[in-house]
Amino acid sequence: MRSQKGITLSSVIIYIIAMSIVVGSIATLTRYFYGNIDTMTDRTDATEQHTEFNSYLTKEVNTNGNSVLVNLIDTQNKNIIAFSSGNQFKFTDNAIYFNKIQLCSNVTSCTFDYDETNNKITVEMQIKGKKFKNEYTLQNNV
Repeated sequence: MRSQKGITLSSVIIYIIAMSIVVGSIATLTRYFYGNIDTMTDRTDATEQHTEFNSYLTKEVNTNGNSVLVNLIDTQNKNIIAFSSGNQFKFTDNAIYFNKIQLCSNVTSCTFDYDETNNKITVEMQIKGKKFKNEYTLQNNV
């Protein structure tokens, strides 16, 4: 009798099926992982843009002696707000600009509202479907 140390056809088929299952599982997990990363990138992009806008406006609001120039406010569209420092924020063409620097893109709506009696600025905006509403109080009256 001969010893049977070879690989049979049935064992090769079992190995191929097992390897196909392993490779398919890894491919499915990889696709799921990268799909979630893309989703998280889209979610955080709106927050990142709002944070950048917020940092510029907060700096402007906290500047000593700075005030809102009421005569430059667009009362109908509420899409621009100007300060005595010469800086302005403007919403146009689905973007928010600080002077000529684009701070946010893919902005579907943005309104600047200034309350003279309380010296407060209210900003409502929507970036990529995510809504933000903030109130800022000017620190110094001129």
